[in-house]
Amino acid sequence: MSIFNYSSEPFTGPKLTAAVNSPSSGGVQMITYIPPRMIVTSNNDSSLSIWITSSDDWSDLKLEDIKTYDNSLDVATNGSWFPCEYDNDTSTLVVGHNSGFLSIWSVNHHHKDIHFIKKIDLRNPKPVNPFDSHAMYGMCILKEIGPDARILCGSDDGYISVVNIHSGDILSQTIFNSEAQRGINSVSVSGNKLLVANCSVGIYDKNLWYFDINLETNEIFYQDSMNLLVDNNRIQSFNFDVEWGEYSGGPCWFAGTEEGILWMGRANAKLDLVGYEALSESSIGAALAFINKPGRLAAAIHNIDQFSTGSP
Repeated sequence: MSIFNYSSEPFTGPKLTAAVNSPSSGGVQMITYIPPRMIVTSNNDSSLSIWITSSDDWSDLKLEDIKTYDNSLDVATNGSWFPCEYDNDTSTLVVGHNSGFLSIWSVNHHHKDIHFIKKIDLRNPKPVNPFDSHAMYGMCILKEIGPDARILCGSDDGYISVVNIHSGDILSQTIFNSEAQRGINSVSVSGNKLLVANCSVGIYDKNLWYFDINLETNEIFYQDSMNLLVDNNRIQSFNFDVEWGEYSGGPCWFAGTEEGILWMGRANAKLDLVGYEALSESSIGAALAFINKPGRLAAAIHNIDQFSTGSP
């Protein structure tokens, strides 16, 4: 795992400030930041790693602890942090696993520790993919605080699930595309607007899907879809990641696809493509992260590409 500082200087890229190895020496599939100076990552199929720092640039990042869990959950593939609600010392971590389960953890900020609370089965009994994969690749917060705080999850088996993180109740489950041949890689929510990234198979399939969410009933309603593809002769195209963002013209979205392309568009009643550009590696899709005030976008393949989006 590597930590970079975003650089706003011209002709200067992001600066590497820390690099660490997972205790298992395996690939890090999940990274979840817990403010102010804590990170939880995947370690192996039965544990999470807790990392802490005392510096603003994370240069003294160190391993604090390893937390084990039942290996039937399998490796962590995604995570989201919900802030403190009733006291300043306890918050909630939600982790998605390769098995298609969620695990819910209590975070003790004073002791820099996490404690397992419960697990939730979100598996689709009839996966849309032919591999019987239920990996929880997509996750985002639908409502951050309150007794009805909710997480929205997108699974490789095709389910979009909405879950109350306090009660553990599954509030809705929707197959994103009844004709899909591959599952969900990423989800991103802005208000009641949902974007879903997947792999399209064949010329009639799409790899970006747009939905409305009824925030009262948690129902998901289809709005539009498009296939982000430069070479139309490709049999399939993975959309690895999608993120809502903002630029000088207002709200927008970004996506990173299999051709090494970064896409940008808008979404109102329908999806509207603004344009695209090839990233430096141009061989695989990018993982994306966006932050506003000011608008900054990072795209990670083998290198880190950073962008200023022009939003204030």
